[in-house]
Amino acid sequence: MDDRTRRYYDLNAREISERYESIESPIKKYFALAFPKQARIADIGTGTGRDLSALVREGYQDSYGLEPVSSMREQAVARHPELGGRLFPGDLPDDMSALRQIGALVDGIVCSAVLQHLPRARLFDAIYALKEVLCQRGRVLTSIPVADMDLDRESRDEAGRLFNRITPEELELLFTRVGFVSIGRWNDDDALGRQGRRWATMLFELRSLGEHRPLDLIAAVLGQKERKVATYKLALIRALADIALTRPKSVVWRADGFVAVPVDEVAERWILYYWPLFESADFLPQMSGEWKSGAHTLRFEGELSRLIEIYARQGGLASFSVQRREGPLSGNRALAHAELMRKLRTAIREGPVTHAGGSLPARLFGMDGRYILVAAPLWQELSLMGSWIIDALMLRWANLVSELASGDVPPAVVLSVLMKEPDIGHETRVVRAILGSEPRLECVWTGSGLEDPLYEVDHVLPHALWHNNDLWNLMPTQSRINSEKRAKLPTRRLLGSRRSSFLRYWEIYRTHLPARFGAEARAQTGEADPTFTTLFHALVESVEVTALRWGCERWEP
Repeated sequence: MDDRTRRYYDLNAREISERYESIESPIKKYFALAFPKQARIADIGTGTGRDLSALVREGYQDSYGLEPVSSMREQAVARHPELGGRLFPGDLPDDMSALRQIGALVDGIVCSAVLQHLPRARLFDAIYALKEVLCQRGRVLTSIPVADMDLDRESRDEAGRLFNRITPEELELLFTRVGFVSIGRWNDDDALGRQGRRWATMLFELRSLGEHRPLDLIAAVLGQKERKVATYKLALIRALADIALTRPKSVVWRADGFVAVPVDEVAERWILYYWPLFESADFLPQMSGEWKSGAHTLRFEGELSRLIEIYARQGGLASFSVQRREGPLSGNRALAHAELMRKLRTAIREGPVTHAGGSLPARLFGMDGRYILVAAPLWQELSLMGSWIIDALMLRWANLVSELASGDVPPAVVLSVLMKEPDIGHETRVVRAILGSEPRLECVWTGSGLEDPLYEVDHVLPHALWHNNDLWNLMPTQSRINSEKRAKLPTRRLLGSRRSSFLRYWEIYRTHLPARFGAEARAQTGEADPTFTTLFHALVESVEVTALRWGCERWEP
């Protein structure tokens, strides 16, 4: 809970208590569905004590509560004397230590009307904290408001309380990423009778990430039932999966159940995908009929060829990738890129967005201005299974090109080109150039001094898994330490202990390349003007999600 929200509850505890205690607990009716009577329950964010008291009255005698605001705790015990000895100070996500006083892990958690008050950057940490105090197969019963509220530019109501606008679908994805499975959801009117406000009550069970999830929609596009005369649909799904995995906060979760993905994010990836295909020594047709003519006929063929020609003597794709990251292009490069982006937007909108899923009863995608609309359940699949989807998609792409080439180009040849990426050496040289003028460098993982050139540039999130060359992910380290870390992921404890070193290097990067660093930080955090603290929380979240997704070995020097 942020300070302004906490202050509101502290100053208005008596009034709030009178209002909330005038009605019964609105989630009491779900207790029996969620928890067996012998379960040990923790009520996180107890507030006036209404829900915790209801738990005790309903027979959950092994129930306890955490509440960060002392005046609210006082009101709770005054109104519900049976809560004496059951209610402790504690704050989600940073102070859950009081739960250790009750012994073992809890079997269930009630977290009603709490998560909407946390800054968005802390939601992952909050859910992770719930997981750490919950036993396997334990359950979380939580509720959030779903109606659009009248909030100011800082997402605060007239009382100054923070509301992060999280949707039930986005919350479900966050829980699923950490290892929970959604097993129940109910929508209710506001118990206090406030007009226009409804609540989603959701029940999650802690399991593994291996639970079955339907992939029928994506499989239909990748499968044989979907007619493919060009590689557009495959390129669209590859880009969406790539964004879901590596730029999840660049999208907008909408209240209507859709996720809005910037079409330019997709278009920029198409440049990276099709550039090597166009440059290949083997002609690799991307559309039916190209093999006979020996020329590409995609909508953006001329514009992409023009950009490739400009960069032919300027470092090729690697040079373009670096320059594009460092800020707006200039001169003929800017004009060629702008025209290519215009053509790509049209090709994406009128091609795969319109026609993908044509074999299905309903369309998969839509457009709203410069955003591609993806149904939230489909986006969840891309977020959770994207790495596997991309692997399957690349094989389908390679086979399709081989078919379009009448079998004269083996799929293996196509696959090698599809997997080609810009030389990451260009990116590490950029970092070395930035740090060249710094008087003293330290290893980001150990704090030991570095002497140029006897250091290496480490991908915090391994390149083999994330393919991410953003500056926030590139850190100087000792050669020995880099060899030891390799593709392992730093532990949560190590990241926390080295936070100041990250912030120092980010400040250096931002000073030298403000446009590039700012764009990359915004894409990683999803905020218009992210702080280093927000960026660090996003980095930690990405590390933990990657560790859970891949089962990666964790590492400390």
